[in-house]
Amino acid sequence: MRISFYVSGSAGRLRKILKQAPKATLELIKIVVCDNLRNEDLHQLLSEHNIKMVSFDYKTLISLTLKTKKSNYNKIILHEK
Repeated sequence: MRISFYVSGSAGRLRKILKQAPKATLELIKIVVCDNLRNEDLHQLLSEHNIKMVSFDYKTLISLTLKTKKSNYNKIILHEK
């Protein structure tokens, strides 16, 4: 099984999971997609667990349709696996 996350803002819930989850669970997390370019500390934390992170500016998605947004997310996740 592979787990991926989409996080927004400061990714508080994911940070909590990273602190509390057992190592075996953390090893299942393969990628985190983040819509906040200012989360360098999160990038560092994820790299300590060998988890890839892809960041982008959420403002670039505002004008896109939901179908296009989903397609873009899928491309990111499939490209990074």
